[in-house]
Amino acid sequence: MRQSGFTGGGINATTKSGTNEVTGTVYGYFRNQDMQGYRVAGYEPLAKTDYHYFMYGASIGAPIVRDRLFLFLNVEADRSISPGPTPRLSERTVDADGKIVDSGKVFTDGNDGYCYPSAVVMDAIQGYLRDNYNYDPGNCTGYSYRTPSLKFLARLDWNINSNHKFNIRYNMVDSKYGSAPSTSRTGLPDSSFSSSSATSMYALHFEGARYFQEQNFSSIAAELNSRFRDGALSNTLRVSYSHQYEPRSVTGGYFPSVDLVVNDVNGDGKNHIYTTFGTEIFSYGNLRDVSTAIVTDELSYSAGIHNILGGLQFEYDNTKNGFQRMGAGAYVFEFADEQALYDAVKNGTLFDNPSQFAITHGNNPGFSQEYPGFTFGQLSLYMQDNINLSDRLKLTAGLRFELPFYPSLEENRNERVEQASFAPTVNNPEGKLRIGMMTQCTILVANAENVLLVPSIAISNSGGKHYIRILKNKDEVERREI
Repeated sequence: MRQSGFTGGGINATTKSGTNEVTGTVYGYFRNQDMQGYRVAGYEPLAKTDYHYFMYGASIGAPIVRDRLFLFLNVEADRSISPGPTPRLSERTVDADGKIVDSGKVFTDGNDGYCYPSAVVMDAIQGYLRDNYNYDPGNCTGYSYRTPSLKFLARLDWNINSNHKFNIRYNMVDSKYGSAPSTSRTGLPDSSFSSSSATSMYALHFEGARYFQEQNFSSIAAELNSRFRDGALSNTLRVSYSHQYEPRSVTGGYFPSVDLVVNDVNGDGKNHIYTTFGTEIFSYGNLRDVSTAIVTDELSYSAGIHNILGGLQFEYDNTKNGFQRMGAGAYVFEFADEQALYDAVKNGTLFDNPSQFAITHGNNPGFSQEYPGFTFGQLSLYMQDNINLSDRLKLTAGLRFELPFYPSLEENRNERVEQASFAPTVNNPEGKLRIGMMTQCTILVANAENVLLVPSIAISNSGGKHYIRILKNKDEVERREI
């Protein structure tokens, strides 16, 4: 009856505490690629990749007041470094005419470890972003994945007297792990613009396109244990507060997510993502923020074969969530092939003509991100009796009452969404957006009629003006300003 409000397994953990003796420990654990096997009888040796894991920590326990007040501290950190992306860039160079030519091993089908992007183009893209936008997308190869973690525990025990004992504990965990950018492009007008993903051998993303999922948790708990009637009656009062804070973070700062696409790879005539950089599309403003406070009081009484326990518990949760897909913006730029992509970088026209883009913002006057949240409370009353019928048979009977309530549910609404109107349909004659419904909105930036589309390659620049050449009657060519 004492356990409630979770699914799965429950874990009861007991932490160390200080004693009358001053004690301390220092410990560590190290492992790398040279400390594991790579050869199996009858098989070719497995490829050895760099790997590094180091965990270290220290603890100390000591009396503050002998027999009365004790302190225990523990700190632990670990660092994991694993290999970064394993694909190798295609070996191409640029000749005197600015043409990309093969100079060594290049992409065929990806099975040999060579991806399609070449070092000369990836270096050009990286330099272009640094020089023109003061944005460093990071490297695309030669970097490692790092996973740090830090843990801290502090505990104070106070023996008030023979019948009353008090302890308070604080623990904290700060950690994060990295992930490759998502391959989903839902939210763009055409999410199927590429026949291969950003993590395929047709592509290679920059380090800045990755994200870190942070896992930060802290809690403080105090407990007072009291004995009455020579131990037949006891009471435990417990108060705890915990905070779970899990945002996503990126390296290199925020920059719109960009997919550079080539329309042909080795003559296949298919669109392929060439590279990706910028803030991962699902990570901007992504947040889980949960605070929980619990007060519990339990009274137990032992009489003969009966061990009776009654408890009262109050729990209060405050939850905030952040999700703003493509909040930093998402762009797609398409090029005929790798040569056209390289030329656009060198000509400074890389970002001139996006094939599509998307951005998400809050539905409020300042367009700031919305962080929806709610509060939850629950009052529980329970009682149980552990009956020792014999040395081999024990019976537990009990009853638990729970009363949940939602203090902020009435305020958990968005009036701007409720007031929005949409085209009436058969199932929605009022044209109102309701819970469970979805809508796709199109923003008309500009409108024009009788427009002739001209590819950018046919436009020339002179003296700050733009010109095109028009073929007239009798094959005469006229230069006309646009």
